[in-house]
Amino acid sequence: MSSDFSYEAEILKVVTKIESQKKKSARINIYLDNEFAFGISAETFNLFRICVGQQLTEKQINMIQQHELFEQAKEAAIRYLGLRIRSQRELELYLTRRKKYPLTVASRVIKYCTERGYLDDKVFCETFVRDQLELNHNGIRKIRQALVAKGIDREVIDEAVKNLVKDEDQVKAAWIIGQKKASTLKNDPKRRDKLYRYLIQKGYKPDVVIKVLQKIL
Repeated sequence: MSSDFSYEAEILKVVTKIESQKKKSARINIYLDNEFAFGISAETFNLFRICVGQQLTEKQINMIQQHELFEQAKEAAIRYLGLRIRSQRELELYLTRRKKYPLTVASRVIKYCTERGYLDDKVFCETFVRDQLELNHNGIRKIRQALVAKGIDREVIDEAVKNLVKDEDQVKAAWIIGQKKASTLKNDPKRRDKLYRYLIQKGYKPDVVIKVLQKIL
């Protein structure tokens, strides 16, 4: 074979039909060479300005489909974030593990959401700390562990703890749940040890637990 024919010419497909889907009018079906090829959102359709008679290469078709994947993942992310505040790591796991989107698509969606303020690990961290302190009465050690598991940077955690967590508040919170627990252990000879372990498991530091035990017992 001569060098003039050392590669194949890029295959072109022609857009032969465009129609709205019957069940989802906001979505559009694209036909190539008189056969159904794929469905896309109005956002993807408008971005690429697809029209009947247009010729598309395989590369262009792939670009359209990849962007459509992003649009679908973005829509799923916005619904997910609308339920409650999330961390970046939580959104990443939701998109990749539950919704099965590629990591590259999930990363692009996370960037999109972060740039628009839909996703903010600092705000998430501060909200989580407040809720854990006020609603669940958890100690700071347990709160830290939970935030690390949710993918929050340690520097962000340290800043939130510094601004929001006071030793006297930890003593008060531990005393509240400690009293409730102590009432279930009235006749238990190991009452002190069990109460100590309970408060440690709730995430309170040993010095806080000792102060609380002195108040309760």
